Amino acid sequence: RMRAPGDALASLRRARELAPNHPAPPRLFLELAEATGGPRALKAALTELAAGAPSPEERGRYLLRAAEIDELVYDDDEACVASLQVLADAQPTAEAKAASLIALSGVYTRSEDERLGLPHERRERAAELLERALDADANQPAAAGLLVALRAGTEGRERLLFVLRRVLPNATEAGAVRVLGLELARIARGELRDVPTAIDALRRVLAAVPNDALALEMLAELLLFQGAYGEAQPVLEALAASDDTRRKVWALFELSAVHARCGRSAEAEQALRAVLTFELTS
Repeated sequence: RMRAPGDALASLRRARELAPNHPAPPRLFLELAEATGGPRALKAALTELAAGAPSPEERGRYLLRAAEIDELVYDDDEACVASLQVLADAQPTAEAKAASLIALSGVYTRSEDERLGLPHERRERAAELLERALDADANQPAAAGLLVALRAGTEGRERLLFVLRRVLPNATEAGAVRVLGLELARIARGELRDVPTAIDALRRVLAAVPNDALALEMLAELLLFQGAYGEAQPVLEALAASDDTRRKVWALFELSAVHARCGRSAEAEQALRAVLTFELTS
């Protein structure tokens, strides 16, 4: 006679207690739990497996599935937050911890559950979690983009500048350095008028991505604004060699003006001729 799922599950639990070093296959344990009590029993089984998981990675997988049940099945954001917080605390690597914190931030961003606070409180909590994610692993460009969106208001600009300035030196991957550096430069050169910080951020971007046209253009503009024509010249020359038509023409015009200011009339004329030649052939 086929045993009921509940009886089979009880037997498996008893077996796990008697022989903890030789437990039943987790997949069978989870299938029987779900067949016995649905999603709620499945979540309890996942939590149980997480408690006895042999590695942090396996524990994280169980906790993530438990959090998904809270969010997708029960629409219980408070329980989902609790599960994801446990998951974030349990992660063995900085990268995994950052990913969990980003997921946790997403719940606060999407949620309308007042148990998680008023709208402005949920927004602030989401931003704080993204800051923690970047502190854990600066190579998280998605976290930087989301944080910029949350701190877009004037009141959050100085805080955002402080955080980006702190985490940028810790970024090692080119994509992350680019996102963090460009955002830092935009904020610093804008309302805050912190040109030195913007220039330093752009130089970091170009050290990681030497031919980035946007970074070259922003850096050239700032150097020209400061009257640092000697420093601007090689930046303009690099931009003039790019494939971006609009920026290429702008760089050639500005390069001609720089040469003219420095008394190099022949070089100024050569840059203008390059503009005309480029426009005729393109």
